[in-house]
Amino acid sequence: MTTVHEDMTLQQLLEIQPQVRQLFVAHDLAALVTPDFLAAAGRFLTLRSALAQQGRCSATFVELLRQQGQREAALEAGLYNGGAPVGLGQKRVEALGLLPCPVRLPVLEAFDGLRRRLAEVQGLELEGRFEAAAVGADWMAQLLRQRGDVAQWPDLIVSAGFDLLFDRQLLGPEPQRHFQALAPAGVYPQLAGHDWQDPAGIYTPFALVPAVFMVDRRALGGLPVPHGWADLLQPAYAGRVAVPVGDFDLFNAILLTIQRDFGDEGVRQLGRALQSSAHPAQLVADARQSAAAPAVTILPYFFTRMAGNIPGVEIVWPDDGAIVSPIFMLLRRQNWEDIRPVAEFFAGVEVGTLLAHKGLFPALHPQVDNRLPPQAPLKWLGWQQIYHQDVPALLRHCLDQFGQAAA
Repeated sequence: MTTVHEDMTLQQLLEIQPQVRQLFVAHDLAALVTPDFLAAAGRFLTLRSALAQQGRCSATFVELLRQQGQREAALEAGLYNGGAPVGLGQKRVEALGLLPCPVRLPVLEAFDGLRRRLAEVQGLELEGRFEAAAVGADWMAQLLRQRGDVAQWPDLIVSAGFDLLFDRQLLGPEPQRHFQALAPAGVYPQLAGHDWQDPAGIYTPFALVPAVFMVDRRALGGLPVPHGWADLLQPAYAGRVAVPVGDFDLFNAILLTIQRDFGDEGVRQLGRALQSSAHPAQLVADARQSAAAPAVTILPYFFTRMAGNIPGVEIVWPDDGAIVSPIFMLLRRQNWEDIRPVAEFFAGVEVGTLLAHKGLFPALHPQVDNRLPPQAPLKWLGWQQIYHQDVPALLRHCLDQFGQAAA
């Protein structure tokens, strides 16, 4: 493994440790790792120079980078051996998936603790591979297709969004024969009132990624502050909105939910509203520096932490509900008693608290303190839409409608 050092360029760092973007965000250095900044300066700007420009001690920050890299390498080496066959009489659960970037490392550390406990108490071998959501799901889709028959799939899969895990061709005609939902422990009171439990008993949602608005009053001009999605789709906002196109899971959830509530014209109007598809961290950094910024930015709730105390900027939780992208588990029926404690771990208080407190991703578990605003309505696609539509095909249609309107 290449050692991180102060004279390494930003591009070199991110090539060997792409997960460290979140460390920059956590230390209010997100502007250094946005796509636009990296495209302009990442090939030649060293860590030493970049951090000096921000008034930071490069030696201290580089040590933090090294420590995080060592922790991740050690965890990943101990957690996954590629699904190799187990010996006669051995029990093993294989888990893999995508985790939101802000919480990936703490969840991996908690997962490692679970692995050790299950090995000591039950003699169960638990292995897992969990990539950051920003990496995308292509690697996971490739792995699942290589396995072929769903009977050879990992025992537990974690993913947000509505593409990979809802692909009927990939799952086969009778997924209920192979997969089983975890019975819910209840629902956090503020999140009640929605049909989170899968009526078909296949999928297990356990947390949510909400989309809210960051409104820059300085850029609004004479426009009113939008308080809901219907407001944002008005022609007056054409070319004035940043949409998180690169956050595939959340963007897909937004498109599908807008299409359900406002039809194809609503999707096209969102496309017409597009001013920027820059990363939310870049847009928050622009707003902080009073740079040219969109009037409204749709962004994951997590990024509102970065936007605090920026003059002229306010966070609006949509009156008609923050559109959410649930984080799902897909659990195999076979060896259920071995799989269940791992599923309960992800759906439980420990992981739920990490998601809610470190990432602002509300957990469904009733005992997690999600620290949501008093008025925080939600808007989600719902099982009726999922099971009465070919979701991947509908998503391709929505992407086409959005893209044509945005062109």
